Amino acid sequence: MTKAEFRKQYLEYKKQVNPEVDWQAGSDWMITSARAVESYLNDNNEDYHLPKLVASLENLQIRDYFLGLLDHNNSEHWVRVDRIIRECPVALAKPAITLMGVLFFESGRTESAIHYFDKAPKYPLSKLMLRVAYAGWAPNTLEEMRQNLHQTVVHNIFGEIKEEVSV
Repeated sequence: MTKAEFRKQYLEYKKQVNPEVDWQAGSDWMITSARAVESYLNDNNEDYHLPKLVASLENLQIRDYFLGLLDHNNSEHWVRVDRIIRECPVALAKPAITLMGVLFFESGRTESAIHYFDKAPKYPLSKLMLRVAYAGWAPNTLEEMRQNLHQTVVHNIFGEIKEEVSV
């Protein structure tokens, strides 16, 4: 798929989403989007629609769900995030670029992490991560914070703690 086709499909999907309804906690859209993220990362499932996934990452709960599932020790997670970066238009890649930076940061490669965060300097999570990196946070501190946040995000999306979520 070309980047122009990607953008077109992304925009078509985005038109179908009503944030006032679909972005509400427990909505079918939130649950479906979270499950798509989980499947994309963990099931080696090629049956996904990447423009739809990228559009879903504009919702902070879905982006943070993705963030909570990431594991820097899982090589497939690196491949999947990289695939988003490579296949989508640059203007739409900021969440994925920042998520790649988080993978680098948590693996102890702070310089590489900063390189990725610098690619999305106006993206709020990237700005926060730059502050974290420059403050000298230990990678495991961020990982612990993400896991605590993930519990809340799961509750907000599914309405309860989803037992089968593994990170």
